[in-house]
This record gives sequence, C-alpha cells and structure tokens, in this order.
Amino acid sequence: MQNGKFWQLYQSLTSLEIKRIEKYLHQNGSYPSTVVFWQCIQKKKNSILLSKENIFALVYPLCTEYKEQAINELLSDAYQCIRFFLVLEKQQQNNYSQRLSYIAILHEREAYTLAHQELALLERTLDKQNTTTMTGFLELKWKVEQWKQKLYYDKQRTEDTNLQQCSNALDMWYLKEKLNLLATIQSHEALFSKKYAIPFRQEVIDMVLEKKYPFTAFLQTNVYLIQLSSSEAFFTLEDYLIIRKTIEQDFFQFNATEQLSAWNTLLNYCIKQYNKGETNYVTEIFYLYDTGVSQTYLLENSVLSKFAYTNVTALALRLGNFEKAKERLENWKKHLSTTDQEAYYSFNTGKYYFEKKEYKRAIKLLTNQDYSDDFLQMASRTILIKMYYEQADTDSLEYALQNFKMFLRRQKIKGYHLINYQNFIQFTTKLYKQPWCNSKEWAAFYQAIEAIQPLTEKAWILKQLQILKT
Repeated sequence: MQNGKFWQLYQSLTSLEIKRIEKYLHQNGSYPSTVVFWQCIQKKKNSILLSKENIFALVYPLCTEYKEQAINELLSDAYQCIRFFLVLEKQQQNNYSQRLSYIAILHEREAYTLAHQELALLERTLDKQNTTTMTGFLELKWKVEQWKQKLYYDKQRTEDTNLQQCSNALDMWYLKEKLNLLATIQSHEALFSKKYAIPFRQEVIDMVLEKKYPFTAFLQTNVYLIQLSSSEAFFTLEDYLIIRKTIEQDFFQFNATEQLSAWNTLLNYCIKQYNKGETNYVTEIFYLYDTGVSQTYLLENSVLSKFAYTNVTALALRLGNFEKAKERLENWKKHLSTTDQEAYYSFNTGKYYFEKKEYKRAIKLLTNQDYSDDFLQMASRTILIKMYYEQADTDSLEYALQNFKMFLRRQKIKGYHLINYQNFIQFTTKLYKQPWCNSKEWAAFYQAIEAIQPLTEKAWILKQLQILKT
C-alpha cells in the first residue's frame, strides 16, 4: 500500500490540506466508505498498521472475509477524491482561469450576450495591468484576443477583424516564453558543457533588442538574464550592477517561479566570476543570498535550496566571518526541506569547524554522516583531503585522493563539477609530492595553478604553496 499512488499523493499533503479534504468528503456525501477510510488513516499513520488487510477490517468491520478488489476500489476512490480536490483548489486560486473557463461554457451554450459581457469585463480588468504578473498578463492578453475573434468577428464577417491584435499578442507571449526557455537552456549548457541546436536562438534575442514592441523593457530584462547565463558571459562589476538593478525594478512583473530562476541566474553569474578570481563579487553574492531569503525570491514553496544554504555558509567562511556563518547555519536551517535538514546542517557545521581549525570535531561530523547526495559527497571529500594535508597525515591523504578519483568515475560525474574536482585532485597530489627542484619550477607550478579553470579551491592550494616556499 505504501508504494501505491494514493499513498504517494497523500504524503505530499500538508496538515491544512488534509483537514480541508476531510471536510470536502463529509460535504460531498457520495463516498461514505472513503470517509471512514480517511478517518482510519488519520488515526493509524504508522506504516506497519496501514496494510490493506488492517484498513479493510477497520472500514468493513462486519465483513469476515478479506476482499482485495474492495480495498483496491476504495484506494482508487480515495486517490480520485484527493486528485479532484487538488485540481479544484488550483483552479479556484486562479481567478482569470475561472473566468476564461466560464466564457468557454457560455460560448458552448450559445449564450453569446453573456459571453460578450464577461469578456468585456475581463478585458477591462486586464487593461489595468496590475492584476497579474507580466507573464500571466501576456498569456491572458493572447487568450482574450482569441475569444474576441471567436465571439465578435467570426459572427460578423463584413467588419474589420482583430487579427493584427491577435498576432501581436501571440508574438509577445511567444517571445516571453522563448526567452525563458533560452535562459534555462544556456544555464544548462554552461553547467554541463553541452550545446543544443536551438532554431532562432539569436534571432529571437536580436528581435527583442532591435524592434520596438510593447513591454520591450520587460522583454529586454529577460535578454539580460540570457546573457548572464551564457558560459562566455562577462561584464565589469559596474555594468553587472546596472543590469541587476534593472532586473530588480521589473521583478514585480515576474511570477514566483520566474523570480527564483532570475535570482539564481544572478547568483550563478556572480559565483562563476568569483571562482575565476574576481573577489570583488563577494559582497554582491552575499547581498543576493540575504535579499533572496528575506524577500523569499530563493524559496520555492517556502523551501530553501540545499545548495543555497551550503553556498551562503561557504561565503561567510571565506570572508572569515564565523559569526555570520553560524547565524545563517542556525537561522536558515528551518527553510530546508525535512529530508535535507540533517545532512546539510551536519555537513555545513563540519565545514564551519574545519575553517575554525577544530579538526577533530570537523572530521567526526564529516565521516560519521552517510551522505547520499553526490554534491555533499564531493564537498565533504574535498574538506577531508584539505584537513589531512594540513595535519600532514600522508596515509589518509593518499587514500582519500585515490578514493575520490574512483568516486568520480563510479558516479559518472560530468561537466563543470567533474573538471573542477579533477583539477583539485591533480594539483593537491602535486602539492604534497612537491615536484619542483628550484624556484623557477616552483614559479611555473604556481602560474599553472593560477591559470587553470575551473578550480574552486584555487585560493587554498596557492596558500599552501606559499607556506611551502617559506
């Protein structure tokens, strides 16, 4: 039962949704057995007790013989009830979707006068432009023009049509959706060193930059996000700040999903520049994290990404601000998903103690936790290698380096992360073996480390190299 689709959907429900569904079942009155079943699983949520046989006995106490078909039908009915309730809730949250559906119903029933009135009212609401996000507005504008075509101009063939308006509205919606997709594609290409064959990629961007469309400023904001997500993107810090402020000015026009994506694009660009040695981006990265959490731009369904939690801790530690790191470790933990909280809090606390040179506490935290997440595995292995090196524990260091190589092959790590950690292993191995014989060779090794990209631990390796020189 626990592997069935009912249980999977049930586990995704919040406590408030569970109460509302129970109320809905009582009000509906069509599923008396489902109501009893619902009450049973509220009382006996233990997975051992929730076997089909136990549920059958509770729902059908007068039946002496277990019937598989009956319990399967009950589970199916309960699943359909939850499904219907969630769809209904979603539709009720979107007033515009309801109104368009009502117009469609009136049209089907040939109640054209009422349909005209509803459409005119909806169009007046849309013209205020402050009733929805820009993405929602563009989509609705296109649908309204479609309905005007159906309701007005298809019935009056001799009059002028709104075909131009239909085309303009569709173009605007298409451009916005295409720009959104292009930003996602370019981020993926940069991360995984992959290239997609996308028709009209540059043409769409040029069209927005060159043509004078309505809402051009909003569309250009999306072009900025595409440019920032490119693997070749580079702006001076001053130019970047102008772009970021421009994007922030238009942020109210993005929906929550687009805000999350846009804010992550800004963050990824700044982090990439920082990893290339542009250390003046540190303050900006911190601003993006703090603002992203405080304004909920970085929260998806009230949950903070485990990567954001890890990265902001790392940033505070790089700045040497242990108080700020500890503060975010503790205060932002509550924003993590319940499945990620323990592992990511443990890892980041281990990293915190490593930076404070409290190696015993750090090693205990990082070796006692069985991380199932590949990114945590790679990050924790990196910290352990650094600790073994700093403590001159050669045996543990050699074993950890070799083990890390095998892990990267076994887990089939690809793209940016593979190259970064391969570079870390290569240069850390050379670092402790000290392959140079004179100052000239030492200088050549130093320059090789400075030139290599990507290498997120470049500063640490160069620091250890300077210590060896002295």
